[in-house]
Amino acid sequence: MATLTASEVLDALKLSSSDVDPEIVEVLIDDAIGEVNLRAGTSIGAMAGTAGSKTASMTVEEKVAVKLASMINVLNHIGLTLNPSASGGAVYGDTLTPFRDLRRRLEEAIDRLRDRGFVRG
Repeated sequence: MATLTASEVLDALKLSSSDVDPEIVEVLIDDAIGEVNLRAGTSIGAMAGTAGSKTASMTVEEKVAVKLASMINVLNHIGLTLNPSASGGAVYGDTLTPFRDLRRRLEEAIDRLRDRGFVRG
């Protein structure tokens, strides 16, 4: 089993807790877990623990997909915070190569989970 925290997602994006509140990142991770569960047919549980220091437990393969989806969610959150009238796609989807790369990698990770007919024990 692997775990995922808000600080891990922020570190991957080279951000800190002063850039985005960890409690907001935790909500975005829970959103990402829901997306992966829906799209890949997994049953990853929501984050648990004290607000600001929650963790989510999952397999390594699931963590790859959830972390990528979480990173996209954080980027969208930052973009919408800077420009509340824009949609996430308008802020990042067609303009930043790193964002498109994250989306491509997320699709690949979800496909791998689906292809394995993944069943949690």
